[in-house]
Amino acid sequence: MAPLGVWISLGAVAYSVGIWILVLWILAVSSGWRRLCLQFEATRSFAAKSERLPTARIGAVRYNGALKMAIDDRGLFLIPYCIFRPFHPPLLIPWSEMRIGESPGRTFAGSILRFPAVPGVGISLPQGILDLLRTRIAKRGMFAL
Repeated sequence: MAPLGVWISLGAVAYSVGIWILVLWILAVSSGWRRLCLQFEATRSFAAKSERLPTARIGAVRYNGALKMAIDDRGLFLIPYCIFRPFHPPLLIPWSEMRIGESPGRTFAGSILRFPAVPGVGISLPQGILDLLRTRIAKRGMFAL
């Protein structure tokens, strides 16, 4: 039989993993990621090179340093790092589904991505990235809200 210390250590690890999974589920639901993935879950891989996204806010949840993004002809890919992947599958948001609106906030004041198919969920990104997305959306004849 294993010593008591081994069982306590295993219990602590299992408890920590369980808490982490619970936290990820709460974040996915409260941010709107779960609603976004119902519409925009990436079912295929992407060929574009992904880059670290320094900060993003989805709903009320800040995903600072937790996401990568990639852009190709299909749209915007948001890919969580592996440790954040439970309940956060990668997203592919098509260009045709994006609208850029205004965001009332201090840190992310300016613009926000909105989605007609998922009302009430918005993604705030750094202004430089939003400017790039705005250019891509305009090339496809989409309008901003």
